[in-house]
Amino acid sequence: FQTGSDAYDIRLTTGVTSTTAANLTFNNVNTGITVEAGDNSSHTIGIFGGNVILQGNLAVAHNGSGTLTINQPITGSGFGVTKTGTGLMKLDGANTYSGATQINGGILSFGSLAAYGSTSGVSVGASGTVGLGVGSTGTTTHYEFADLVSLFNTNSLAGFSLNAASGVAIDTSASSFSVLNQSGAGPDAALTGTRSLTKIGTKTLQLNVTNTYTGATIIKEGGLNVGAGLNGGKLSPDSTITVESGASFGVNLQRNAAQGTDFSSAPITGGGGFEQIGSGITTLNAANSYSGTTTVAGGMLKYEGSASLALTSGNLIVGGGGVVGLSENLTRDRGTGSNQIQWNGSGGFAAIGADRTVSLDGGGNVQWNSGNFVPAGGSLILGHEAATHTVIFTNNINFAGGSRTIEVGDGAAAIDAVVSG
Repeated sequence: FQTGSDAYDIRLTTGVTSTTAANLTFNNVNTGITVEAGDNSSHTIGIFGGNVILQGNLAVAHNGSGTLTINQPITGSGFGVTKTGTGLMKLDGANTYSGATQINGGILSFGSLAAYGSTSGVSVGASGTVGLGVGSTGTTTHYEFADLVSLFNTNSLAGFSLNAASGVAIDTSASSFSVLNQSGAGPDAALTGTRSLTKIGTKTLQLNVTNTYTGATIIKEGGLNVGAGLNGGKLSPDSTITVESGASFGVNLQRNAAQGTDFSSAPITGGGGFEQIGSGITTLNAANSYSGTTTVAGGMLKYEGSASLALTSGNLIVGGGGVVGLSENLTRDRGTGSNQIQWNGSGGFAAIGADRTVSLDGGGNVQWNSGNFVPAGGSLILGHEAATHTVIFTNNINFAGGSRTIEVGDGAAAIDAVVSG
């Protein structure tokens, strides 16, 4: 933005980052910031300094799919901010404007306590969602999880007033966040009621208690995991899960978990991915249609019922000792693209319900430590203690002159695995 003290009305149509330390002033003539529908760029105001000065109320109409971030303080006595549109807006500066904040649509997130600042109160309409930043970065003070529980469950956080249909977002832009690491983490840390929960911020959020809220779960950024490698963590089966592009929903449990019991009974949708992380068995049994990457990094990801790898068009990554429990034959090329498979460590397959075949690249030769197959030092795993039938690996394997390991899990079948190539 140009230097000087002029007032502006801003319409953002492509990715914009302010490159000067000039102040940006809004008054009763030049009142707002607009991000058009169809704009998928992210925009940042104030990254190099310069305050946003209010000499009138600021209206932000954000209908794009990217994020609008204001990094520097918004100042101004007696004036406030109104957010409309479906987009995501983040306030990260130490704001001192003293007027009211109204969220009538989309998401407005306060990245820290300082971002809430001196506003005379935050009101959230039925179509709006308010976000609170958690985690830790240096000396910045973020919200406690107890604040989120008060806001989400009982609408009782001082300074905030939510409509019964308003949503709440958890912002992990500062750092990854686990409920287990917070004081008093237990039943009182569970999220209840009917509100929707949105996960924003690129870092991971781990929910490690039994949450019973029935509103939608929307993962816009980063990862949301049920569990943190232990036995706690659960979402209501009545909470639908949407994972947006670039984000992921994960299960990180030592115990076994199942769709419809430990998380949504409805299909998981969206352009994002799914991660099986823990050492337990996670069963998918709905016709999930998410189109992002499926990562199996531990335990077993088991397919049953209507669940099918064929319905998820993203890449399949196997490693960390993870096993894919197949309810159908698997035919995929190796690679990093859609409908392809790659190994980044030890991993493999098991058969569920009937004998299953695995055929890579149309059944041709595969070479260890080459072409996205098992890397050096990794093992090809065939079978699992929970497998019911025989898994048949149809490719011829070139060991590339090395000593390689094929691990066979001992399941219910008399023959757990066959390498027929």
